Amino acid sequence: MNITLNATLQWLAFSLATLLATGVLVLAGLNENGRAESNQASASFAAKNPR
Repeated sequence: MNITLNATLQWLAFSLATLLATGVLVLAGLNENGRAESNQASASFAAKNPR
């Protein structure tokens, strides 16, 4: 039973670490996407400025 408990805890720790890493990558991707859109909007605004 001790081996089964150890394997279960390892699987649980691996799953939690995987979910955490996925969440960090998703948030980083959303942040990068938001930056790209804001830079594109400011570049578009600067291009429309006749000065």
